[in-house]
Amino acid sequence: MPTVQKAQRQVAPDALPGVRRTSASSAIAEGAGVAQAKAGQLTALGRIGDEGANVAATIIRREEAENRRVAEEARQRADRLAVIAAETKLADAERAYIYDPEKGVLTRKGKDALSAPDEVEAWYTSTAGDIEKGLTTDAQKAAFAAVKAQRGEQIKMTTARHVGQQIQAYTAAETAASVSNAADLAIANALDPTRAAIELRRGEATIEATSAQLGLTPAQKDQQIQALRGTVHLGVIDRLLANDQTKAASIYFEEANKAGQIPGDKIASVEKALKVGTDRKKAQTETARILAAGGTEAEARAAAKAIEDPEVQDETLRRIEHEFAVKDRQEKDQTEKDLRGVADILDRNPNVSAIPAKVWSELTPAQRSSFRSYAKQITEKGDVETNLPLYYKLSRDAVSADPAVRNAFRDLNLTNHIGALGKTEFKQLTDLQTAIIAGDQKKIAALSDGYLTNQQVVDTAMLGAGMDPTPDPTKEPAKAALIAKFRFEVDRQVGQLGKEKPTNMEIQSIVDGLLVNVVTEKGKASGWGPLPGPYYDVTKRKVELLAEIPARDRAQIEDEIRRLKGRVTNDNILAIWNASRASKKIK
Repeated sequence: MPTVQKAQRQVAPDALPGVRRTSASSAIAEGAGVAQAKAGQLTALGRIGDEGANVAATIIRREEAENRRVAEEARQRADRLAVIAAETKLADAERAYIYDPEKGVLTRKGKDALSAPDEVEAWYTSTAGDIEKGLTTDAQKAAFAAVKAQRGEQIKMTTARHVGQQIQAYTAAETAASVSNAADLAIANALDPTRAAIELRRGEATIEATSAQLGLTPAQKDQQIQALRGTVHLGVIDRLLANDQTKAASIYFEEANKAGQIPGDKIASVEKALKVGTDRKKAQTETARILAAGGTEAEARAAAKAIEDPEVQDETLRRIEHEFAVKDRQEKDQTEKDLRGVADILDRNPNVSAIPAKVWSELTPAQRSSFRSYAKQITEKGDVETNLPLYYKLSRDAVSADPAVRNAFRDLNLTNHIGALGKTEFKQLTDLQTAIIAGDQKKIAALSDGYLTNQQVVDTAMLGAGMDPTPDPTKEPAKAALIAKFRFEVDRQVGQLGKEKPTNMEIQSIVDGLLVNVVTEKGKASGWGPLPGPYYDVTKRKVELLAEIPARDRAQIEDEIRRLKGRVTNDNILAIWNASRASKKIK
């Protein structure tokens, strides 16, 4: 068998030229890139032909392109994120400056919004510029420039739209105010036709000047002018009539109506007002003529009823009644003044002979009797002893639910009762009468409030005790006097409480104390039957016992209690009175 001899491969220790390099002479060591080094290696290893070399180059180029694509995408993402962040800052700033519900630009109203466009533009330029400074590449700045321009245009449009709306509203408000002022001034100067006409033209000119800006059609503008004219003309006529310028008002109406400037639905009411004004003027003339002729009210009324025109007749009658009512009131006031003068004379010298003869001769018999009683009581007691039934009757009349009764009290000459009313009670009634005449409801309520409360509590308590709170003074004078003293005692004790408005419980306590039964005689025999007895205690209500004490004696007792620094109570008064009677010190 033939033998094939193996060849022994010999490897030289030196590197093959062009195949292996030392580290000192490699592409990387010489500063080449990784890709270049790889290419060198592939070339060295791929000495299998040109096709292998081409494949190696293609691989390297693809890898380099991929690296460049990845790097470019990363750079683009960074640019986009930077622009998005910048736009977010700009949007946040816009929301705070433009849309803030409390301080934003869109909250400005009327003329305050007029400066907004320039202020917004300056703010936007500054704010966007500050944000742009944070961008680092030209690409970021270019992209942000487009965003800034677009958002800036939107903000400008939003601001302009808001300002336009506010200018419209401001113009409408100012126009309305100007027109209203012109109308008011024209009416206020109704007695000066020239000035009134000037103000009316000023209002018309305002409407003309602003109608286009307000977007009014010619028809709408004319409608507003006609409305202004109607308002002014009607106001001028009313003012002329109020100043009794009936003839001037009629002439003004005729001219304005002829020009078609009086609203059609107002013509009838104006004509009626002119008729009333004319009738009023005629009635004034007729009233003056009738009153100048003199005579009684009945004679004046008869003269007025002779007037043919019914409206003028009614107005004249009303005026005559008013004039006589005023005259009566003046005479009553003067009479009261004169009578109070008489009272002042008697206060200084309680003798009717001190009253001038002329004044005395003009007094009625009832007034003379009242002043004689007044002088006598001032002389003997130092003051008038109040006729309590009369005082409480007048007090009830003042606050009666019946208007006729209240009016009778209002017209009553209280001076006629000066001899039956103490100074305190007389002043209370005159103050109440004065408030009623003046129609001062607040003062009437204040003056009558305490009396009404006391009366209600007293009446309820009396009814509960089986007593009639309103006996007829003419049929039961003793009972009426007792009830009046009871009310007076309640009022006196309520006054001693020193409170502006005592409670009902406090008043009730006073009333209950006055109604309590007091034993005046113990164990008195009944007086019937053959044998003594049965026995019973004689009792009286405390108010009855107090009523038995004469006013002068009670005043002396109260003074003595005060002198001894004691308390002025009903129990103390009764105790001293009973002790005094027992010892015969007080007759």
